[in-house]
Amino acid sequence: MKKEQRAILALVLASFLYAILSASFASAAFIDNSSLNQILYDCGELNTTGATYTLNQSLSISGGDNCVNISADDIIVNGNGFEISGDGSGNGIYAESIDNLSIMNFANITNFANGVYLVSTNNSYMQDSAVDINNAGIKLDSSSNDNTIDDVNVS
Repeated sequence: MKKEQRAILALVLASFLYAILSASFASAAFIDNSSLNQILYDCGELNTTGATYTLNQSLSISGGDNCVNISADDIIVNGNGFEISGDGSGNGIYAESIDNLSIMNFANITNFANGVYLVSTNNSYMQDSAVDINNAGIKLDSSSNDNTIDDVNVS
């Protein structure tokens, strides 16, 4: 094999290895796996009825999106002492037409248009959390009924 061919082969192999390693360590949005106990490692949609989602790290999002979007009933979101932060837009936690949502143990839900935004969401519970530096800390809208907020610092 000629020197030029070896150089080209080495460059191709190096590029291939770089692509594989970059893909392996790239952060991916949360993908719900339908199990009843899930680790929430990134922002995303929570859509398994009756599931508990527990953060294993603080989460951050920008671009006006919702960080945690709830789309099933009977869900528990356990912040596990971690924080969700945004860029001043979007919602930290968003739920629409949901029943029996529990949100607990967040160190902070901060820097969103709405820290927690519940639309037509009923019989839900938020406890032992902080919601700070948002345009609206906790917003209940469109006939959200029988929701309880206990030991939550909103400022």
